[in-house]
Amino acid sequence: MRNKDDFKPYSDARRILEKRKKESEEDVWSVLIESAVDATKRMFEEMEKEEKKGPKAKISEEEIMSKTVQDSLRNMFKSLEEIESPMVQKLDQVHEKLDRIEERLERLEEVNQMQTVVVREISEEQAREEILDYLEEKEKAYPSDIAEDLNISLGLTLDVIHDLKEEEKLGEVEGD
Repeated sequence: MRNKDDFKPYSDARRILEKRKKESEEDVWSVLIESAVDATKRMFEEMEKEEKKGPKAKISEEEIMSKTVQDSLRNMFKSLEEIESPMVQKLDQVHEKLDRIEERLERLEEVNQMQTVVVREISEEQAREEILDYLEEKEKAYPSDIAEDLNISLGLTLDVIHDLKEEEKLGEVEGD
C-alpha cells in the first residue's frame, strides 16, 4: 500500500506550505501549494479506499488522479477568486484616490497660473499722487486696472477716485 508521506512531491509541498505559513499571511502561493497538497492527500485517500475494495475496484489510479486534479483545480480557482476579490476592490480604491489626487493637482495648477497681486500699504495722499500721475499717462482706465497696475487696494483706489471726482480734478472714469 502506498503512503502519501513517502510521495516526495507531497512531502516537499507540505514542507514549503508550512514554511510559507510561518513567513506570511495566506497569499496566492500558499493557496496554490495547499491546493496541491490537499489534492495529493485526497488522491491517496481515494486510492486506499479502492485498494480496500480489492481486485474488483472499479476506478483506476488514472481516473482517481484525474478526478482529484479536477477537484483540486476547482478548489484552487475558488480560493484564488476569494483572494482576488479584495485585491480588485483595493485596486479600485487606489484608482479612485489617484483620480481625486489628479483633480486636486489640476486645480493647484490652475491656481498657480493665476496672477498674484501684492497690494502695497500706502497712505491715501500717496495713492492720490500715484493715481493722478497714472491718469496723466493714460486717458482712460478702469479702477481695477489702476489698482492692479499700481499695486494698491481697489477700495483705496475707489475712495481716491471718488474724492478726485468731488473735487472736480477728475473727469469720467471707465466703469462708472
